[in-house]
Amino acid sequence: MDLKPMNVGEIFDHSFKLFKAQFKSYLAIMAVGTVCLIGTVIIIAAAYFAGGPTPAIVSGVVFGVLLITVNLAMAGALVMKISEQIFNRNISLVEAFRYGFSRALSLFFGCLLMFFACSIGFILLIIPGIYLATLGSFILQVILIEGKGPGAL
Repeated sequence: MDLKPMNVGEIFDHSFKLFKAQFKSYLAIMAVGTVCLIGTVIIIAAAYFAGGPTPAIVSGVVFGVLLITVNLAMAGALVMKISEQIFNRNISLVEAFRYGFSRALSLFFGCLLMFFACSIGFILLIIPGIYLATLGSFILQVILIEGKGPGAL
């Protein structure tokens, strides 16, 4: 595919074509995150009913960390699947998730860094917060596609 400037209509048209061509793959990636979320809720509820609030809190923390990791890997897998599809390269779901998991820690710290930067920007003045939030909306792409670290923006 040639990378060229596109107007809004062409961007939407191309996006829908990409989505339509790999719908099952995208659905499978999203299903992993949904199943993990449902599993986490069931485990925490079971811990609460079996032992009260303390086991529920402990299991909530443990499985919450795992859930965050899986969701970051899921976001990474989606971004990689889409970026490879744009260049007419096909990667499997396993490869996409493997890459997503390998970059999950960088994604976590990048998102955390952008959260604090945007919060400070909004506290000081509104305009810096808006600027940093706009810049932060590209943190996933910078970390995943360009292979940069959390502080790259």
